[in-house]
Amino acid sequence: MVGSLMYITFIRLDIMHSVSLISHYMKNLSKNHLLAAKRIFHYLKGTIDFGIIYKYQKEATIIYYDNILAIKISKSLFLYGGNKQIDVRHHFIHNLWNGGVICLVFCNSESQVADILTKPLKQVVFEKLRRMLGVCSSKEAAIND
Repeated sequence: MVGSLMYITFIRLDIMHSVSLISHYMKNLSKNHLLAAKRIFHYLKGTIDFGIIYKYQKEATIIYYDNILAIKISKSLFLYGGNKQIDVRHHFIHNLWNGGVICLVFCNSESQVADILTKPLKQVVFEKLRRMLGVCSSKEAAIND
């Protein structure tokens, strides 16, 4: 059961955190863990038409940072005192930004899409981040096209 859920996380990133939590107890699954797994299946049943929507983009890929200094370092060729060890990667990111391939944008804590993969969230926040991640129903995708 948990193995099936782990497989589904490849296309349904919105369940990754929950599946990760119950997978820690695979050797010793209790009744509560089985109930949690059933709740995930129930959620999937209710969102059966959801999936990841990929859209063609003409503009630069937006890279979101939650660290303003990291953006400044990536955009500047000036090396700060303690960052000489990132020299090669720094120039790679700088060249992508300079060439217009990527766009570096600050992202505050409330809009961190990765949070959906790493922590439990309130329903409103979960649904907002799920949309930002690109997981939506086929009906929503048709409306947005």
